[in-house]
Amino acid sequence: MEKTTKRLEIMAIFQELFKQADLYDENKQPIHDKIIYLCQGKLYPDWRRKPELQMAKELAKRAIALTGPRLETVNDVFKKVGDLGTAFGILKQQIDENSTQSTLYKTERVLTVSEVYNTLVQIANYSGVVSQKKKISMLSGMLSRCEAQEAKYIGRFIDSKMRLGTADLTMIEAIARMLAKNENEQSINREIIERAYNIYPDLGTVLKTVMLEGIDAMKRFQPKLGVPIRSMLAQRLDSPEEFLPKHGGEFAAEYKLDGERVQIHTRDKKVMLFSRRQEVISKQYPDVVNSVMNYITAKSAILDGEIVAIEPGTGKLMPFQLLMRRRRKYGVDEKMEEIPTRVYLFDVLLLDGKSMLDTPYLERRACLERSVSTSQDKILPVPQKIIKSYPEFVDFFNQAIKNGTEGLLTKSTKPESVYQPGARGWLWIKLKSLQRGKLPDAIDVVIIGVNWGEGRRAGQWGTLLVAVNNEDTGSLEMLTRVSSGMDDEKAEFLFKNLKTIPTCPRNVKSTETPDKWVEPDTILEIVGDEITESPNTIIGYSIRFPRIVRIRDDKGVDDITTAAEVLSMRTGSRNETDI
Repeated sequence: MEKTTKRLEIMAIFQELFKQADLYDENKQPIHDKIIYLCQGKLYPDWRRKPELQMAKELAKRAIALTGPRLETVNDVFKKVGDLGTAFGILKQQIDENSTQSTLYKTERVLTVSEVYNTLVQIANYSGVVSQKKKISMLSGMLSRCEAQEAKYIGRFIDSKMRLGTADLTMIEAIARMLAKNENEQSINREIIERAYNIYPDLGTVLKTVMLEGIDAMKRFQPKLGVPIRSMLAQRLDSPEEFLPKHGGEFAAEYKLDGERVQIHTRDKKVMLFSRRQEVISKQYPDVVNSVMNYITAKSAILDGEIVAIEPGTGKLMPFQLLMRRRRKYGVDEKMEEIPTRVYLFDVLLLDGKSMLDTPYLERRACLERSVSTSQDKILPVPQKIIKSYPEFVDFFNQAIKNGTEGLLTKSTKPESVYQPGARGWLWIKLKSLQRGKLPDAIDVVIIGVNWGEGRRAGQWGTLLVAVNNEDTGSLEMLTRVSSGMDDEKAEFLFKNLKTIPTCPRNVKSTETPDKWVEPDTILEIVGDEITESPNTIIGYSIRFPRIVRIRDDKGVDDITTAAEVLSMRTGSRNETDI
């Protein structure tokens, strides 16, 4: 997989692996899910709240040193290649070539997938200073039995840098194709598997189920309390005049808020909060948990909403950056007093044990309103209006902007207006404020490279190379360079948190070579004046006068803007006065 950047070839290799009949461990238990997790570079989905590996590089270096080489040699190799996995592979190759070198362990028994996975889980479950020796010992024992190639990928897993090109949707499509008899069946299979994954975002479990039980088993996946559903997303339109025709003459408009998307799971006064990235954030928002316990009347529910910061005393909506100060492990109570919040709910996905995903929007909205206590302002249905004319739309938009929101999110009121987990369809369309720039919307990009700064930015990152997602190829494609809008706080954060790597990531395509490549996992929201043609970018277009708005800790690479979306915006630049 690592030797090719071609998506079809990656899928073919992946399919060959899963066509094997012996994907079972010594206890006859299937290992399909463990293979998936290893390809993803994680032990579990984030929402399972189980300990991840998080093993420090220094401990990993000491483990490989116990298999033969001196620690000084390990450090020298690591400094040269800058990658833990590559260093492990080189060191194991040297050990194999010098077979007379003594090692702590000696065995010829082959490592299995289950052994590797289960050992990594054991290492993850150890905690505290005393456990360090156990972690080192277990990893060293496993590495002593590895071939060079195996050691390389165990090192990559520890370093969270698998670089196989196996994105989640690539693996889903590979299995969908493998189980299909023709192209039409491929498309149907992909849609069914993807829907199951969007409802139950545990790719190991989903793909193991489809491999063992078939496509029909995918239809059994339904909303479940404690399992976050992937959020439904909205499309964009360039002109407000297009909204009524696109929605068929009538639609619902809701405030689009500048906060943190939250999915609330509650049953019998027990509450769990999930972020858009499916991380558990209940501890960061104890006030929200308390509001749900006190003011949600349903016995059980999964609710979709937005947490916003409000000004103490006035209740005025405050910016997203202020809210992000609540995302912390320590000092939560102090920040809760300093930065109070309010929750605006805009959808219900499960209500009293019944899935609401296939229920039309207006029915879901009515159920939502009945599920919230009145005469309180801590947790509320988001302001909404049924729009039947263009003047109504303009008036409500202006009202939303005046009240401190980003704009409006419009929703179909037709019978087919279901909730589509993980999808970005035309049932929801957004119209945002244009005060920040002339583009119809901000763009979410991932940082792929950095250049050193000059002047007051000397010794820090000055210019950032950013990319968007090409959904057809699975590649991250360079869009522009950006430095404007990087204040001291953002500059310090990026310098401390961006992880530099020695070579361009396999899934990144760029026409420029930065001073340093970085692991593509940090998301920026940027705005600009317009989309312009550019021969210097992969997609052929760039952003004129790009500016950083904020760092999006709440979003992952799967959430960034696509190349197709950028292209759809290139003719839509307009001024605020247009509406």
